[in-house]
Amino acid sequence: MNDVDEIELHDALLKSMETDFLAKTVKITVGYYANPDDSKRKEIVIVFEGVESISQISDLDQLQKNAFAGNVNYWRPNDGGMATYIYLTDGCIAITAKKITLGCSSN
Repeated sequence: MNDVDEIELHDALLKSMETDFLAKTVKITVGYYANPDDSKRKEIVIVFEGVESISQISDLDQLQKNAFAGNVNYWRPNDGGMATYIYLTDGCIAITAKKITLGCSSN
C-alpha cells in the first residue's frame, strides 16, 4: 500500500503524530474509511521520510471533540520534496518531505 493519492482522508480520525528529529521522519496514525460505504475506519500510518520542515496549528480540544465524526477535513499529499497539507477541523499540518509511504498500524 503506497499510493498516497488513492487514500481519501475526509472524515478521518487523527490519532497520533510521532516526530523523530534526528532521523528526520514523521509518522502519523489515522483511522480512515477505505471505501465511502464503509461503516468502520481502517487504521494506517503515513510515514514521511527526509523531512525538511513541519508546521502544525491545532486546537486539541476541538480535535478531541470532533473525533467521533472525524477530525480531518481532507489532505493534499505531495511526494518528492513538496509540502503535504492535512487540513483539520481546527488547524492544519504542513510537512515537507522527500518521501511518503503508507503502512499498516501495529494496533
